Amino acid sequence: TTSNSNRPSSSFDRPADIAPTTQLGLDTRMPWFDTLATLPTRSEAETAQDAGLGFAYHNHDFEFGELDLWGRIVDAGLDLEPDVGWLRVAGRDPAAELRGLAGRCPLVHAKDVRRTAGGWEDVPAGDGELDWPAIAAAARAAGTATLVIELDTPSAEPLADISRSLATLRAV
Repeated sequence: TTSNSNRPSSSFDRPADIAPTTQLGLDTRMPWFDTLATLPTRSEAETAQDAGLGFAYHNHDFEFGELDLWGRIVDAGLDLEPDVGWLRVAGRDPAAELRGLAGRCPLVHAKDVRRTAGGWEDVPAGDGELDWPAIAAAARAAGTATLVIELDTPSAEPLADISRSLATLRAV
């Protein structure tokens, strides 16, 4: 089980800051950042590892802008938890990204997306634009142990959304 925090990554560089993760019985901390000053660091990963936790950075689409924050995070050598929906929104090929990150993605967020008149929306896996057989194969080849179903904006029937996503992922 994982913890995707609502605080920037620099909030997790002290052992006391990761206590909620262990108290909940979770095994991986997945930070994000909101400024260049809070890019995840090797010391944060080491703090989590010293506490017996995994540490994998969770992306959104903004990391792929003109500052190439994604490249900086990848170059830092941290484990990653790519969100394939956000990769697609950022114009990336999720399967190709996973293949390029082999051995560094213990978790993958299995979020599907589709284009709308106003931009993008996340939908249950299989209801959007993503190529789940290719993503699942790339994740397996990259050494991913867990696909995490995520819907930022579930429908009025979230359990049905999860069931549809599970059915899609089990079929691949």
